[in-house]
Formats: sequence, structure tokens, C-alpha cells
Amino acid sequence: MGQVSKREADQRLVVRIACEADIENIQDMVDDFVKGHPAEKHTRSRSALREAYFGSTPVANLVVAVRAGRVIGMGQWTRIYDMFWSMYGANVEWLYVRPEHRRSGVVLAIVAEICAEVRLAGGQFLHGGGGDDEEPYTNVSRLVGRRTNVTCRQKLFKSLLIWLVFRPATSVAYCQLWS
Repeated sequence: MGQVSKREADQRLVVRIACEADIENIQDMVDDFVKGHPAEKHTRSRSALREAYFGSTPVANLVVAVRAGRVIGMGQWTRIYDMFWSMYGANVEWLYVRPEHRRSGVVLAIVAEICAEVRLAGGQFLHGGGGDDEEPYTNVSRLVGRRTNVTCRQKLFKSLLIWLVFRPATSVAYCQLWS
């Protein structure tokens, strides 16, 4: 007991704040994510990507999921303020998981880490997710990796995000779907 096999260690998922050493994997995922989008053939600069996330003024907080030493997923968040509700939160975007790792809990792990980071930054809610009227590459069903009712999945995803952010530390897992 206490010993972890190499195979078990390789299967462990680590979710953390991205670092500059991740840039090659991040760019590789962006190149896969953009497939089918009008910007697919547009040249993307690795130095611009590095400056955007790891330069002196990062545009967002980037979170990565790593398994067996390889970055397999990512998501970014930026702090926002809701004037109506008078509270801080975060806008979550660019959530992506490599196709071969979808449907294995990676999205949930990334979102949970983002929730923890947002809470530490004083946030009380998350905003984000793909909509039916948005292009297919941004919708939740592509992130999860199967074709189903996107509207239902979005409601579940939004419910989960709200539960993760607002739940008390001692609460039982509970999500409510709304229409």
C-alpha cells in the first residue's frame, strides 16, 4: 500500500495553472481546436501566444490538464464584475480537451480548478459556455465529445458551474436543472 505503479501514475490527471513550458502543447491544442473554423488557415504566432498568456500583462488566467506529462486540456478565465448583482465573477472561455481524452472527466476537473481560482480571487459566479446560435466549435457538445441535445447539456453544464461556485464546502453534490 502507498506504492503507485507507473501505469497508475501515468493515468493521473493533474490540473494546474499553465506555465511557459506548456506553450508547445497549448499551440498544438489551438491548432486542433480551430479545425473547421474560418481562421483554420490563419497563421498563428507562438511568440504572440506566449506574450498573451505569459508576458508582462497576461490577457487571462490559463489552466491546463496534464496526464502522463502531456497537456491534454485547457481553459481560460478572466475576472469580471456584474453591476446588477454587485459581485465579482469570471468569464470562462476557450475550454478544450483533446478528442482522445474526452468523456473522462477532464472538463469537470478543469472547471473545478477554475472555480477554485475564481473563489480565491473573490469571485462568486462563472459566466461562459457555448450557445445554440454560436458556431459549433464553441458548443458544449463538442467539448464533451458526443452528439446529443446541446440545450440540455448546456443547462446541466451551467447548473454544474453554479453549483461548484456557490456550494458550501460541506454541501452534498446537488445540481438543479432549470428551463
